[in-house]
Parts: sequence; C-alpha cells; structure tokens
Amino acid sequence: MILEGQTTGADGKVTKHRITWTPHADGSVRQFWESTGAAGEWTVAFDGRYTRK
Repeated sequence: MILEGQTTGADGKVTKHRITWTPHADGSVRQFWESTGAAGEWTVAFDGRYTRK
C-alpha cells in the first residue's frame, strides 16, 4: 500500500510525503517513509519493519 500527501509548514514551505507498506512472506511488514528535502529531492524519513511477538 502506498499513501502520498503533503504538509505545509509555518513558513509556507510544502513538503511531500510518500509512505509505502510492504508485506513479507514471514508475516512482517516494512514501512518506508520518504519526504522531500529543501531542494525537492526525496530523502528517507523512516525505514522500519514490524514483526509479531
């Protein structure tokens, strides 16, 4: 699943966000969150993996 959106800071600067969730065969899920930086390039904001206890 991929969600995309944007936020606007107090300074009026728009930051784009793209979050991807990827299921794995072992039942875990990867969450990969990217945001645009000052020059508009995509940077990794979060890269995590969720597993069952």
